[in-house]
Amino acid sequence: ETRLVRGLVLDHGARHPDMPKRLNNCYILTCNVSLEYEKTEVNSSFFYSNAQEREKLASSERRFTDERCAKLVEFKRKICEGTNKNFVIINQKGIDPIALDIF
Repeated sequence: ETRLVRGLVLDHGARHPDMPKRLNNCYILTCNVSLEYEKTEVNSSFFYSNAQEREKLASSERRFTDERCAKLVEFKRKICEGTNKNFVIINQKGIDPIALDIF
């Protein structure tokens, strides 16, 4: 059986339980940015002299990802303010669960 769909159909599914299954009248942003911490492709290691140094690096990595997400949220506010339109982000790269909660 075949059906014509006037719109965009994605087969990947939602990443967060609160994401709507269907939206109309949307601005759609497609991007290819990582919204999660990624390990480098080069084999490298960090050696810490104490737990505080490791925590400092992890905090810095989290802050970097949070800042990217905050920029996207601010962009959404700027674009959608005063309209009745929805905002959808289609991202080719990954997003971690903590970043999903920012949106």
